[in-house]
Amino acid sequence: MVRQKVFFSRATHDRSVSLRLVSPTLLAAEKEEAKAVLALFLKKQGLRNAVATKTINKSNAFIDHLVSLLHSVHKSRYLVGRELTTLEIRDVLIPYLETFEEEYGSLLVDVVENFSVKEKIDEKNESFEEKDVEKIQ
Repeated sequence: MVRQKVFFSRATHDRSVSLRLVSPTLLAAEKEEAKAVLALFLKKQGLRNAVATKTINKSNAFIDHLVSLLHSVHKSRYLVGRELTTLEIRDVLIPYLETFEEEYGSLLVDVVENFSVKEKIDEKNESFEEKDVEKIQ
């Protein structure tokens, strides 16, 4: 298993930058919490337990994306070394998953299993390019 480390930078009053390390143990715990929230969400959408478990086992990139989302939303908490509570994690992930489900509907499981951050970035870039073309015409 590869140990993961995440650093957050923080500008101090004298404009220097300090870094804070998020421990691999905390990252692992957050991944497990994200998996639990995703499992509950999938079951709420009507998936059987076995199917939800299978989906989660195939969705490492999506789980990493959810943890990254947590870090971006609660960046200030990480900078001071405070861990998120289960409620704080759910408060971020459930609305995000609901929006994700609205966007992809019946394709949700396929998108979660085959999630790629690069593809999401490419989709957004294409969307922006299409809007730019429409403005020009």
